[in-house]
Amino acid sequence: MNIELNSNEGLGKIIVEAARDNGFEPYFNYSGRGLVKNECFGITGNVSDIGSFFIDACMSCSEEEIYDLSDCFTSVQWDSLGIDKIFYFPRLLITE
Repeated sequence: MNIELNSNEGLGKIIVEAARDNGFEPYFNYSGRGLVKNECFGITGNVSDIGSFFIDACMSCSEEEIYDLSDCFTSVQWDSLGIDKIFYFPRLLITE
């Protein structure tokens, strides 16, 4: 099951803002390893900041939204980009 969100409202906005606030660059159409002909949401940045990203996103949610947020973050994967990493969410698509 894929989750589709809009970056201007609700959880989509929370996730994108948490990424940017923690120094990550959002990618709205990442096509990474194992995503044959599919795209998903991803963020690039320093691995040491990923915990802050998750915490900020969780702290910005209402009690009801936190369960949906955990569904969005299920199966996060990452690849190396040299100094930085890309963390991508194969089940999550956020449109601009």
